[in-house]
Amino acid sequence: MFEQSNQEYMIKKVLQKRNACQKKYVQNI
Repeated sequence: MFEQSNQEYMIKKVLQKRNACQKKYVQNI
């Protein structure tokens, strides 16, 4: 149970970073 929720947490973190990078990229253009 904990392992699964930890995995979801990591995925959310990665998606947030990816979204932030995409936003920066769009702003730079």
